[in-house]
Parts: sequence; C-alpha cells; structure tokens
Amino acid sequence: MIEIITASGVSLDLDPTYEFEIEMENPMLDDTHIPIAYSTSIAFLPTAKNKAAFGYLAAMYREPEVKQLSVSIHAGGIPLFWGSLDYESMEDGNLNYTFAGRDLENEWSGYIHKLTHLSQYKINFGNIYISQFDRVLKAIRDGVPSQIKDFDIPMIISEENITDVEYTKNDIGAEQAEYIVKYHNYYWNPLRSIVTPAVKVASILTEAFKNVRITNDISTLYEKLAILGLHRSKQLCPLYGLGQTEDHKLLLDVADTLPECTILDLVKNITRLFCASIYRDGEYFTLKTNREVLTDNTTIDWSDKVSDDYSLSREEGASYSFGYSNDDNENTYTTESESSETTPGSIIDVETILGVISTIQNSSNYVAVRNLTTGDMYSGKKMIITTETNEQYTLPYMDMLLHKLHKETSDGHNENSFDNIVDFKCVRCIPTKSVYNTAPTFILHHMCPIIKFQAAENARSTDIWCGILINNQLIDKGVYFDRPEGSTDSNTTEKTNQYLSLDPNILYNRYHHIFAQWLSENRRIITTDIFLSLPEIAALRLYRKVKVWGQVFFIKKITHTFSTNTNYIATRAELIEAPLNLSKLQNNIYIEHNTTEESYYIIADYAVASELVITISIYDNNSSTSESDVVLTIPLGKQRSDMLMGIPFCIKTISCNEDQEYIYVNGGLKQIY
Repeated sequence: MIEIITASGVSLDLDPTYEFEIEMENPMLDDTHIPIAYSTSIAFLPTAKNKAAFGYLAAMYREPEVKQLSVSIHAGGIPLFWGSLDYESMEDGNLNYTFAGRDLENEWSGYIHKLTHLSQYKINFGNIYISQFDRVLKAIRDGVPSQIKDFDIPMIISEENITDVEYTKNDIGAEQAEYIVKYHNYYWNPLRSIVTPAVKVASILTEAFKNVRITNDISTLYEKLAILGLHRSKQLCPLYGLGQTEDHKLLLDVADTLPECTILDLVKNITRLFCASIYRDGEYFTLKTNREVLTDNTTIDWSDKVSDDYSLSREEGASYSFGYSNDDNENTYTTESESSETTPGSIIDVETILGVISTIQNSSNYVAVRNLTTGDMYSGKKMIITTETNEQYTLPYMDMLLHKLHKETSDGHNENSFDNIVDFKCVRCIPTKSVYNTAPTFILHHMCPIIKFQAAENARSTDIWCGILINNQLIDKGVYFDRPEGSTDSNTTEKTNQYLSLDPNILYNRYHHIFAQWLSENRRIITTDIFLSLPEIAALRLYRKVKVWGQVFFIKKITHTFSTNTNYIATRAELIEAPLNLSKLQNNIYIEHNTTEESYYIIADYAVASELVITISIYDNNSSTSESDVVLTIPLGKQRSDMLMGIPFCIKTISCNEDQEYIYVNGGLKQIY
C-alpha cells in the first residue's frame, strides 16, 4: 500500500482510488545541470487524522493552517521519495496539496552577498593605527582570528595603475605611484593598503551544499576555487577600504564585498566549469562530473524488465562550447597578431615564469616574452628602484600582452548546440618581484591578478572573477611561488601544477571532452515500460547506466505512476544511448614541476585501478637519446618524485593493472625538462 508519512511519523489517509505521477529527468542533459523539482497534485480526504495533520477546521470557509508539510512517500514500507506537501486548494471537500521534491532553484534564489552564514567574517579589528595595519594583513594571512580560514588576501594589481612605477626615487619616464595605489593587499608593511578578499567558493556554498556530496573528481580544485570580493560600499574607511563601526573601529564584511550573483547562478557556473551535474541521491544530492558518469562501466541489467512494446527515435548530435566570459579587448596581442608576425625573433620564448622575470629584468628596452608552458605573453623592461633606505634593486616592470584563454568547441552533426560557457572571468596574472623594507630587506615573488577596480559606492558589479587560492596567491594556470619570508632570487621556488590550472584547454581535456564527444554523436532513444520492484525503485539513481539486451543506456526521463490502493508502481522510461569504448580516455596525468629542486611529481586525476604503472624514458643530457627505461609504480592518491631528480625525461607509457592507457600528459605526451 502507498503511504505518505509526515516528518513526525503520521501516515496520512489517502483516497483508495487515487492515482498520481512523479516524473524525473536526467540533469546531465540539461544545460543547468541541476535536477528539476518533481511535483504532483494529491487530494487528501478530510478525515480526522488529516484534519489534525493539516490544522484544518471544517467551518466558516477557513483554509488549513498548515500550508507546507515535510513528508516522504513509502510503498510496502520502503521509503521512495522525499519532499513537501504545499497547500493548493479545496475541492469537493478534499484538501488538495502539491507534493514536490526539494526545489533547489527556489532554495538558491538568494544573493551570495546577503548570506547570513558569512556574517562570521564581519571581523572587528578594533582601534588600528596606520603603523599597525601590517599586523592586520599578517593576521589574516596567518588565519588569526581562527574564523579566518575560508578567504585570503592575495596581492592584486590595479589595472589602472599597472604602468606606474612604485616607490622609486629615480625617473625612468613613467608616472610614479605609491604602492598603496598600484596594489591591493600589499604584502608587507602596507600602512594604508586596501583590503580585497578572495573568498573560497566552498565557503560561500557551505549552507547551500550542506546536503550535497561532492565526489573526489573535483574536490581538490573545488576547495581552492575562489572569487574576488571587489565591491566597496559607501561606508568605508578611506585608508584601508574597510568598513567602520559607529565607534570608528575597522570592520571587514566579507559577504558585502561579493558581486551581484545568486546562489543558483554560482552553482550553475560551478557545474559548467567542471562539466558536472547535481543528482538526487535518496534524501540527499551528489555532485558528479559528467566524465565520472560516462566512464563508469558498471551497469544495471534491465533486459528482463523492459516491455516488448516500445517506441524508437533518434536524437541528433550537438556541438559543444566551453570557456570563460573574459573580454577579448583585455589582450593587446591577439592570435591574429601571432599568425601575422613577420619579425623573426621579436618574441622571446621561455619555459618558466622565472624565465619571464629574468628576461625582462635584464633588458634595458621593452621586450615581448612568451611563456611556452601557459602560452601567455608579457611585455616589459628592467626597472631600477631605490628604496627608502637608499638600497638599489633591479626589478621587472611588465604588463600582459596576451592571456591565452581560447574557448574550446566540438562540432555536432547539425545545428544543435550545447552551451557550457561559464559566466566567470578567469583572473589574468603576471609575475611580480617586490622588495620589502624589513629587517633584513628581502625579495618576494608573486603571481598577481590584474583587476580593474570599481570606485566605492558604485552599483554592485555582476562580474565574477575566479582563480585558485594557493600560498596566498590567486592564480589562473597552475603556476605559483613558494612564499618564504627572507626570500632571495637564489632560493625562490616556482611551482607548476597543471592540476590547479583553470586554463580552458586543460579543463576541457580533463572534464569536458568525453561529454562533448558523446554529445556530438547521434543517439537512439527508446521509450518503454519498465517493470521494477520496490527495492529497485528505491535504489534507482539517474547517474547509473542500464543495460538492455547487451546495449547500454542512460535514463533520460522516468515516470512513476502510483495507485493508492496497491503497492504496484507503473514505470515508464526514456532511455538514451550511452557511449562505448571510452575507457582509454578517462584519466589525465599531470606533472608538478619544482624548478628549485628540479623534481617532478606525477599526479593522476582519478583511476579505476589500485595503482598506475608508468614507464619513463631517461635521456642523456648531451645527446637526448634514450639510455634506459624506469618503471614507476604509483599507488592511487600518492605521488612519486624519488627517481626523477634532475633528470630530463619523457613519459613513454602509462597504464594500470587493467591494461588501460592514458593519453593526456601536460598537454600531450612530450619530453619535459
């Protein structure tokens, strides 16, 4: 018998002749990637039990007092669906309610800058004198007070002042500006530096995702993803860009710095960024990447559960697009410029960011430098600065010519298209090298985003600037520096970890290309009745594949029809053809390069076996000919570097104990120095 049971355990009385339907669609096939809330109208008899549960008194044309009630639907004692009853109307003496699953779109309609749980970050710094403000920034970076853990304050360059020369006493032909004008969150002894937080997305979505499980495929990158809080309200301290209490104490309101964006729009963009979908998972939800779902080779066999009566149709393939909403006019050098370049040697190619810094700071004239790892281009020359203590240093003085963020696309067989363009803007970063007048004076390297800041009191911007937070730097393409105080050129460590890259090409190959490949092909759709037991209905998940007569399908849409006088549930489904032979495309291998130690770390996204076996060809430094092969066995979730110290090498083969090969290593199988 079908039962609708309230959260307090009351089994409501149902009309024994009533039928209702629940329909669910696969969120992977919707460009929002968020499950549509199922709903159905249910009529309840005005019995004593129902009247008590709904607070209904059959007198004086009054409506029931309880307009919403949390319930679950059971059959044969097995819980199947969870949701709420929402009052609709009264008709023929019955109480009409709509049973609806959890409506995420409605729940997430609020704005992120109004989230109450972020109020814990209204940090009162008390009475801070100018000479003490460096302690405030250091406290934030050190996570003091303890609630400061989900945002950071990376150094940021003002786009308006990028060509200004900071704190120099000699004239090199550029307008001079104090570092407090050129930078936000200046790292050391900032005095009046404006505070601009980078807030982790995971922190913003803490409450929204409290019942959403995130799989390991994206958890590491998701936890480091952050957006900039650029908004400045009118009640700000002009010295620090902070708020002020009535008693003139400084206040950092992190939530209020966030852009004009709803929780729903933020979540939609997260799913687009990672090519992921949110699925109902019993009472809860699970965020899974589409590649996880597509490459999962486990199936549920429905061969003996489908009707012989079916209809067959075809869904045509669609083109696919992925990228950011960055403006093309951010670049002064374009791909067209590159293709029409006629001056040999006009662009200097280097392998590392430290190479960019070295090339520019050693040139008396402006030079164009391209980083071969990221494809980004920079322009600059050396700058000789004189500090307040009359020490002289040579530093790079640079701007960005080209931030390479090409949109990734794939073609379908017709005009259908699937748009997965992210409404985020990816931060564009330049390497900086700064001198700090401390005791003793030291040099610090940063990757710094270039941002066009709004004036205080302007309308809240809808621009969402995203990046990856690591070592108090907001980065774009997996390149960052260690940040030891007391750093010098000789001990500065540059790291490249493409697993932390937001480059569209990297993300496309890692998360999107399998889904895009599948969408590009024509797919069969079978519509038929499915005969499922109650436990099978309870265990049904739309991210799982089903097998019918040796053919594999996804559930595109499924409809359950309930009859209140029986435990039988009629089920009808639309099944869409799933991809085959994707096992060789399911894992990406990345190299993290420590240029100081000359060590390499091999990292796998995820895998289907217990270990990876990698054969590495070792090269002679002089002839670059292969001398020997080294086989490394890497347990999943671990990394190895012990056999790669200071040795030029290339990846020869990558396999696992299921004899599956993997095709993507740092943009392709290539020699890495």
